Amino acid sequence: GIKVVAKDYSGSNSATADANISAWLTKFPNLAGVFAIDGTDTTGAVSAVSKNGLEGKVQIVGYDAYPDNVALVKSGKIAALIAQVPAEEAKQAIDTLVAKIKDGTDPATKNVVIPNFVITKDTSDADLAKYTYVK
Repeated sequence: GIKVVAKDYSGSNSATADANISAWLTKFPNLAGVFAIDGTDTTGAVSAVSKNGLEGKVQIVGYDAYPDNVALVKSGKIAALIAQVPAEEAKQAIDTLVAKIKDGTDPATKNVVIPNFVITKDTSDADLAKYTYVK
């Protein structure tokens, strides 16, 4: 039941994401939500939605659990964040390096799927500690 009405790229620039999403809010007055593909885009989305007075009306789901964005989930400005499992990401990187050193294989050329975790305002403190990225 989700219809994608637009997509744009900000180059991981919060101000560009803000400008892009502000334009969408004008062009699509019934916009129900935004998916931001990284932490800086998420920050830009929050800025655009807030300055247009649409908090609570336009839901934001972001990607990357940076501490500032986790705080925005807790405050209700972001509906959810999709976080990678940091330990698994590190494990796969190390496994790839070990394989390359030991036998010359390069498993990094294959598709890599890292488990994701959804953070919402109801996520436990234990899970927040596990999935929030450390700067």
